[in-house]
Amino acid sequence: MMRRHADPTGRDQDEQGFTLVELLVSMTIFAVLMAMVTGAVLSNARAVDNAKQLDDINEEARLALLRMERELRQAQVVNAADLFTTGAAGTAGWARSITFSDDFNGDGVIQAVASDPETLTYRYLPDASGNGQIQLTADDASGTAVDRPILSGHVSDFHLELRSSQYSCDANGDGITTWQELDTSTQAACPHPNNNGLDANELNQIDSVFVTFSVFEGSHKQTYSSQVNLRNVGVGALT
Repeated sequence: MMRRHADPTGRDQDEQGFTLVELLVSMTIFAVLMAMVTGAVLSNARAVDNAKQLDDINEEARLALLRMERELRQAQVVNAADLFTTGAAGTAGWARSITFSDDFNGDGVIQAVASDPETLTYRYLPDASGNGQIQLTADDASGTAVDRPILSGHVSDFHLELRSSQYSCDANGDGITTWQELDTSTQAACPHPNNNGLDANELNQIDSVFVTFSVFEGSHKQTYSSQVNLRNVGVGALT
């Protein structure tokens, strides 16, 4: 005679499988695990997107700085500069725009209205939210000033320090001669101080520009700086 052995779990052998409670527990654990995995995947995707966006902004900023360096380096004369009185740069006397000229085609004449204009202006357009722009202005063939953003956003500050190699005017001995020192220095060998603020007297002696600006994305901020020597200042006769 065959005997049925009792299942130690108390179940009949014909009733093997998961109970409803066990299924519910398993489904709950699976749902929790899936939520954790999905959250991790989405978080990583956001991090990758943010990193890519920041890289794109930084690359745009790097190219903008390279462009300013290249064109400033060729300048033969600084025509004008618009100064901060207060603002993000935090120091009165730093410039937020600069206008300069160079005889790019070598004909001895500065042409404002050429297919390749020879008088350029770089300026900072601040924004209350910190989302400012760096803009290039040059005349087109009809003589109309055309503004072109070279860094279209995410610029939180920008300033230019106008410097000179007239080291005899370096009143504070820090190795840097600013336009203010050109204007006011009483050093014996310093030429032509006139105490009139920034005018042609100082602009004609500017042969170096320190450029610095910051870009931001979210909580990330990156500052770019460069000292550009205007190697053609004073070279040739310009009209």
